Amino acid sequence: MRPLPQGIAQALAAAALFGISTPLAKMLLGSMPPVLLAGVLYAGSGMGLLTWMALGRVRNRVPVEAALTRRDAPWLAGAVLFGGVLGPLLMMLGLARTAAATAALLLNL
Repeated sequence: MRPLPQGIAQALAAAALFGISTPLAKMLLGSMPPVLLAGVLYAGSGMGLLTWMALGRVRNRVPVEAALTRRDAPWLAGAVLFGGVLGPLLMMLGLARTAAATAALLLNL
């Protein structure tokens, strides 16, 4: 049997990690406030991404991407604000007020 292509394996790993994050976050909400948990989750995500990028540089697999321009700044700011700040914060606040199973089902809509 041939191994999965790298992109498919990464997509499956990302889906699995996203799927287990809601029940784990619900358990952690009992011991820390939602705002702090949202920050901790995204700090951990950032550290994981930095590690992944560092390993790519060690293996000399640096992807070539187009540079950001001034026209990209509003879109980037919006993505950071809504996807990186408000999204996780509102998700943790909502998760604190609902059952983990309900939240997991709602995230799959």
